[in-house]
Amino acid sequence: MLNAISLPVELNVVAGGVTLRRADADDLTDLMRLLSDDPISAGRGDLDAAADRPLYAEALTRIIGIRPMN
Repeated sequence: MLNAISLPVELNVVAGGVTLRRADADDLTDLMRLLSDDPISAGRGDLDAAADRPLYAEALTRIIGIRPMN
């Protein structure tokens, strides 16, 4: 579905503007924090723990096809 969208794209929303873009390796910390802030994800163990970072990096690599961060 997202492959049909040419990214990045600017979206106008009530609060201003947002840019929709594909995630990359630099987003890993923020993605982990976002998941840990969600009560459902946190209930499954998504706790933004440093020990889990390699697992999240591997998952991100598989999802978006990037090389893992060193």
